[in-house]
Amino acid sequence: MAAIVTGGGSGIGFEIAKILYLEEGQDLILVGRNEDRLQRAKKRLETEARRNASEKAEPTIQTYAMDVSSLSACREFHSWIESHGIAADYLVNAAGFGTIGPFLQTDLDREARETDTNCRGLLQMTKLFLPDLMRVHGCLLNVASSAGYMPGSPGMAVYYATKAYVLSLTRSISAERDVRRSKVLVSALCPGPVSTEFSEKAGGSATSGLAMISPQTCARAAVRGMKKGKHLIIPGGLMKCTYPLAKLLPASWLLFFAGKHQDQKLRS
Repeated sequence: MAAIVTGGGSGIGFEIAKILYLEEGQDLILVGRNEDRLQRAKKRLETEARRNASEKAEPTIQTYAMDVSSLSACREFHSWIESHGIAADYLVNAAGFGTIGPFLQTDLDREARETDTNCRGLLQMTKLFLPDLMRVHGCLLNVASSAGYMPGSPGMAVYYATKAYVLSLTRSISAERDVRRSKVLVSALCPGPVSTEFSEKAGGSATSGLAMISPQTCARAAVRGMKKGKHLIIPGGLMKCTYPLAKLLPASWLLFFAGKHQDQKLRS
């Protein structure tokens, strides 16, 4: 059995892959756009595995460079998996990125790629691999965000919209009759701020705060949540409090405070 992790070369995807490989003994297939980054991630994991060597057979790591937003690439990857006789029991859809800035000033081409990656890519991978996961009672983990259950955010309008899509899609799939009967676990991971390169790549600056967690903490919560059969995984005690607040507070308040948070990233 193998775990497929998109966005597995860095950030949350890499940390989830690390736990599945080193602690759960899963064979890995790391997927991402950048082959060099995937190879560096593979080397890091293999080095750490050798350092913690035991008598057990070491799981394998393979890399596959592709753009998940391409339907033809996803289909080719699925065919490659089948032709190599690989049975996947985990699919972690962690590929994604954001853009920070006023909607009228941000780049349309970038935000089109963002929407394609965050939404279309996740949809395509889920659609292709969910039947395989259902047959082996596997796990599908879609990396959403706490942004997904908020009403939105001035300054990150597209990103918040894509994560609302991910959360809604994941919840809907998990509630479908055939999916429930198959015993496959379909989960959404909804972290708050995580100390990765996300903000800098999005066009802002790194932020810190009480709710900030490490990618390692986020990944451990994700794997623990999957083991417990949770459909919604919110890492961090403080962020768990935001979930009921998002239902209780007026949307105008939440939009105001979210916008202030994005302004802070741009000014820092």
